[in-house]
Amino acid sequence: MFEKEEKELEKLNHLYQDLQIPSDFGDQAIMDGIRRAGKIKKRNRQMAKVFLTASIVFLGLVGSVKVSDTMAAFISNVPGIEKVVEVIRKDKGLVAAVDHDYIQKVGIVDSHDGLKVSLDSVIHDEKNLIAFYKYEAEDQNLDIFPKDIILKNSEGEKLPFQMKQGTLWTKNKESLLEIKFPLSSEIQLPENLILSFTFRLGSGEVLEKEWNFPVILDKDKFLEKEEVKLDKKVVVDGQEIMIKEITMYPTVTAVHVTYNSANSKKIFGFNDLQLVDENGEKWNPTPLETEQISENEAIFYLESHYFKKPKELYLTFNTIRALEKDELWVVIDPEKEKVLVSPKDGKITEVVMRNEELQIKLNEKPFAFKKEIFNTLDPIEGQNIMGSMGMSFSSSDHFILYSVPYTATEVQEPIKLKLIDYPATIQSKEEVRIKVK
Repeated sequence: MFEKEEKELEKLNHLYQDLQIPSDFGDQAIMDGIRRAGKIKKRNRQMAKVFLTASIVFLGLVGSVKVSDTMAAFISNVPGIEKVVEVIRKDKGLVAAVDHDYIQKVGIVDSHDGLKVSLDSVIHDEKNLIAFYKYEAEDQNLDIFPKDIILKNSEGEKLPFQMKQGTLWTKNKESLLEIKFPLSSEIQLPENLILSFTFRLGSGEVLEKEWNFPVILDKDKFLEKEEVKLDKKVVVDGQEIMIKEITMYPTVTAVHVTYNSANSKKIFGFNDLQLVDENGEKWNPTPLETEQISENEAIFYLESHYFKKPKELYLTFNTIRALEKDELWVVIDPEKEKVLVSPKDGKITEVVMRNEELQIKLNEKPFAFKKEIFNTLDPIEGQNIMGSMGMSFSSSDHFILYSVPYTATEVQEPIKLKLIDYPATIQSKEEVRIKVK
């Protein structure tokens, strides 16, 4: 019994023994998400801890997952796999992947300079590489966090994949953390690769050495995507939305959508996009829910139903976020701390200058809307805006504050910020049937 799993673990052991690790791996790039946390910490050290803790609480909230007898047997046989299930229990697609033995056990430890880092396991397909890891310092009182987490090839050269989602800290050092690297169809992920970590202390000091983990991706733990062409048009309040196709990966389902450029409103996204089968079972958006391809094209990510194989499947939504195209610009007078132009619904009401930042108030309850509404990568008029934007709120707030980096000059001209998202909604119950194989 369980001879298959024993052979797989034995095979991995031989593979890692044969893999050579270069002694010098070159420079590393700082991840956008960690850089954001660092900027928050610089403004307010306590806020940095709140930022990290909140992400853990958000990902760790609630809910038990009913595991099958197959998974129960698999969990009891593979050491530590129950810790992976604990991390992914809110994503039914990933739970199904583990249930179907779609996970590669790694079990490597790199320990030096008073820090022990363990790479437990990975899940990978054409869309994502997901790794489960943990770390612990010998000094239990030491505040320490990952600084860079990057992928390299077997020669130590940095690969062009950037971590977009993950957890960096947990109070329980026995629990696993999860990191996700979105992959590209244009660049092939090598079979032999290295997952490389650097760390920083709570004081800001960066540890010089690296913690490296050679991984040989198991071809037996790889399944190809499945695609369903749709090209179905949905009209909501006169706005045309084309559902182009749905692509099913073991780790995620991708919904490819385009908007008619002649629409009078800019469509930002869906509030409640779901997949629903004939029994009413639902697959919800993932934390990394949207990839904006162009002004009128986007991909929305839902939990994977790859292993479910329903008899009937529907794509449904009840509300979309959209705003008239002539209301997309917000104009602010930084000298007078005044909002000159904003959407007609009056939700953007106040602005104050504080610590070389413009703090813009949006009257919207945080539990109902947790999106960034400005982005420095979009067209912005005004030469004094530099750096990353941010947002802050608490559970007791009835508004959200958006922070825009701004350095005052003697002559302060009004600046314009383009909205990339906004809590203006259109209600319309829609259902698109998906042909299943």
